Amino acid sequence: MPMKVKIVDWTEVERWSSSLSRSIVESGYAPDAIIAVARGGLVPARLLADMLSVKDVLSIRIEHWNETAKPEEKAVVKEPLRANLSGKKILIVDDIADTGESLMLAKENVSSCNPKEAKTAAFQFIGKTSRFKPDFIAEQLSEWIWYMYPWNYHEDVKNLIGRIKKPGDTEASIMEKFIAEYGARIPIDFKL
Repeated sequence: MPMKVKIVDWTEVERWSSSLSRSIVESGYAPDAIIAVARGGLVPARLLADMLSVKDVLSIRIEHWNETAKPEEKAVVKEPLRANLSGKKILIVDDIADTGESLMLAKENVSSCNPKEAKTAAFQFIGKTSRFKPDFIAEQLSEWIWYMYPWNYHEDVKNLIGRIKKPGDTEASIMEKFIAEYGARIPIDFKL
């Protein structure tokens, strides 16, 4: 069954980052520190830190999507946050809330570090599939779709090609299959 892939470019990333930072500022929330949900939230968290003038950026590593568009049964905290956040307002950032499990686990872990307050943000929120809605979102989606962000083009392309490649395929035939299977063009140069 074909799986729809949305190729994200840096212009969109910049637009979503600006939208999120505006929403956060307009809400009156001023975080003292930003916690990135690694790996997907690392780039969005850094961009928001820059736009919100937040110097403290930390991360928590949670695994849920070990292979492109194939989640593990449940999300797992691999590297918990061990920081004293007493009295601080925290913003937890991920790229997308598709199941919401990573953000839920991150918020639980951050809460154990005694922050004054913790809020969450993501570029996308898929209302139909996520059990957790972030406090701040740039875009709400009604249907599940795999978002291929620029920071994981290579990993995603490799994994997705691996699912459709047959012996004897050429780069041109792989490109055609990729479009047919995923509804998107491969965003990078690739070699078989």
